[in-house]
Amino acid sequence: MWMQLDLGQSFVLLRRMIIFNPPEKSYAGYIFDCDGTLANSMPLHLDAWNHGLAAANASLRIDGRNFMSVAGMALIQTIEHWNKTHSLQVDAEIVVEAKNSYFEAHRSTIQPITPVTDFARRCKLNGAAVSVASGGTRVDVLETLDSIGLGELFLVVVTAEDVKRAKPAPDLFLLAAEKMGIAPSDCLVIEDSPLGVEGAELAGMDSILIPHVFDEERETG
Repeated sequence: MWMQLDLGQSFVLLRRMIIFNPPEKSYAGYIFDCDGTLANSMPLHLDAWNHGLAAANASLRIDGRNFMSVAGMALIQTIEHWNKTHSLQVDAEIVVEAKNSYFEAHRSTIQPITPVTDFARRCKLNGAAVSVASGGTRVDVLETLDSIGLGELFLVVVTAEDVKRAKPAPDLFLLAAEKMGIAPSDCLVIEDSPLGVEGAELAGMDSILIPHVFDEERETG
């Protein structure tokens, strides 16, 4: 079961500021996505992807809506998806190298999504298990967590390198639950992507979706 709480009740995104109301039900374990859930990094990731595509001389440019439709996929899987759906032959190595370089150069601009990070801290303080399950690389995820002051909070961090199948497969969430020692049915997944919610459902976990609304100029180019 997943819950997308009404914008008027639970989430307000104004100039990229998210207000998050935690669920009333308590769980033994909480599994957080990183980018777009704990870290307000999705606008930067979107810019970085388009920078990478331009570096590879690809005709494709993506907007916020299309970007969020693949959020949670591993990097190479994302490029393979775009090559297939847009009949392209983009060089994945060039895109990834340029994207990662751009992202790293601007990583210091990333801010925490404070209502979510505060919730994660309260969960741990109250004795619940907390973890991160991300489709990003381990190095990238750990550096992002460090940059927003969460490097010591999560003892369990699972990333794309740890599983054979990325989101929307349930593998990341099931591995996180296993490492926390919590049954999947006792876990809540907090995600910002539909693919992540799909993976949580396949894992037999409840989930909350944090919607993203990109600035109008990002949608229109």
